[in-house]
Amino acid sequence: AAFITLPMFAGLIPDFESFDGDELLLLITSGAATACGLFYWAVRLRPVSKLGSRSSYRLPLYLAGLIGFLFLGRVVARWADPQIRENSGYVLLVFLMGGACLTVTGAGYPWLGISLREDAFEQRNSAAVLALSGAILGVLITYSGANIGTGPSFWNNVFSSLVATGTLLLIWAVLAVAGRAARSVVEERDSASGWRLGLLLTAESLIAGRAIAGDWASAAATAQDFIRDGWPAGILCLFALILERVLRPSVQNPRPSIVTHGIIPGFFYIIAALGWCAHLGAWEDLPK
Repeated sequence: AAFITLPMFAGLIPDFESFDGDELLLLITSGAATACGLFYWAVRLRPVSKLGSRSSYRLPLYLAGLIGFLFLGRVVARWADPQIRENSGYVLLVFLMGGACLTVTGAGYPWLGISLREDAFEQRNSAAVLALSGAILGVLITYSGANIGTGPSFWNNVFSSLVATGTLLLIWAVLAVAGRAARSVVEERDSASGWRLGLLLTAESLIAGRAIAGDWASAAATAQDFIRDGWPAGILCLFALILERVLRPSVQNPRPSIVTHGIIPGFFYIIAALGWCAHLGAWEDLPK
């Protein structure tokens, strides 16, 4: 996706002359992490369980990554620091850091109850595919929000991404433990639960991404602004916990309707998140 969005920026050949030592370090480590992620997808995952099965069930995963990187490209083109937008090397660094963010968070998915390799690929669990697609898109949305605004260092973007993306993963952990959302997806292979979890993670990422957006002042100010603008993420999580207990598969209803128990509640999450973002309006110092 980076190769699709990079031509939108001036200069197709990356310019690394202005990089300082920290930025070169980020470039190397992010590039290595992204390369590991691509190797894992292309070599370790792609051949899994291909015999006798179509690979179309994986399409949501690929679409989520593509849409996420296109969204990142749009964000960088319009609202990133002008120094980033004017330097193709910095643009490449932003995309590599996004790939690294996906790789690192992806390694933690099994700890949150859903494994990309075992559940989505080996078991061909469509519910897991839906949930993980929402997670992938959500991570890229929160990372995109962390790159909105100006700041003196790329480490500011790293800190902001850790806050926003960490909050998203924490919400997922709460749903997995208290709401048994991962169990519904993995053990019961309930597609409605996959829709709910995937769309919830996307909705929470919209709130977190908007809350972390803006110019950098300090770490304390960033955390304070994030709490001030992002607190509805916790309310939405609590509401989702209640719905999980009501809508998850039961003895009386072992196969809940995908529409009424999955898509409709999931789109309610999205509408609620978009409504809050609209209520907040544009962040401070939005470029005209």
